[in-house]
Amino acid sequence: MYAVTGATGKTGMVVADELLKAGKEVIAIGRNQEKLAQLETAGADVLAGDLLDQDFAIAALKGAKAAYIMIPQNFSTDDYRGFQGKIARSLASAVKANGVTHVVTLSSIGAQMPEKGGIVQGLYDMEQIFNALDGVHVLHLRPGFFMENLFSMIPVIRHMNMLVSGIRSDMAVPMVATPDIGMLAARHLKALDFSGKSHQYVLGARDYTYPEVAGLLGRYIGKPDLQYVQVGPDQLIESFIQMGATRNIGEVYAEFTEAMNDGSLMQGVVRSKDNTSPTLLDEFAVFFSEAFKKQ
Repeated sequence: MYAVTGATGKTGMVVADELLKAGKEVIAIGRNQEKLAQLETAGADVLAGDLLDQDFAIAALKGAKAAYIMIPQNFSTDDYRGFQGKIARSLASAVKANGVTHVVTLSSIGAQMPEKGGIVQGLYDMEQIFNALDGVHVLHLRPGFFMENLFSMIPVIRHMNMLVSGIRSDMAVPMVATPDIGMLAARHLKALDFSGKSHQYVLGARDYTYPEVAGLLGRYIGKPDLQYVQVGPDQLIESFIQMGATRNIGEVYAEFTEAMNDGSLMQGVVRSKDNTSPTLLDEFAVFFSEAFKKQ
């Protein structure tokens, strides 16, 4: 039996689907029962609940020999790192209580940083919490920037004809398609080919500067003059507040951006054949164009 948390999300859905296709028994865990219906139809057992509830987490992982672990987003909290830590401890307790032997986590670039990592700081904590579990083999996947996060920029692109971020215009960043992450996680879970405590970066097909991203997306959506505009930390924080997030969310995103800009986020990360995933931004741009037309 395999337990998949975040089973209705961008990576979890792929993990659950791939395991089911391989004939594995799957417990699909999410926050919304209706969104889990698709996986239930496909043959998964489904459970909806709050992973902050340790009793629920323990019950959800009952019978699992392996698990895909991810921490859901929460833009309403005033302490994002604290929230991430609570979920991680709840899930680690569930892994221990149920004798789960293999765990693949969704971590991130920057999770090697004990401080100043911003939005991913709690993933450093998560890695440490799971690394402290005796007798559990743990693989932390550390992907780069999700291409799918660009969907949130569609309103700004449409109305202001600009792509906005806090990243330096000359800074090339690794961008990865979330299905590639899910496929990799599922492959490791099916094979159970990892032991001890380890991590693996998932860096996409190549690195891109944000002006490159703007130019590429602009061609696909019929806006060849789409420009990239870098904003400062204060503007970035205010933009998150305007979108309905708490100030803390804006602050940790700004800190994450600064860590990328000063190079500390990618310190020690070297691209290789093993951490390069297949999907190019050009391929993602086809889906982005379709979404742009619909909004």
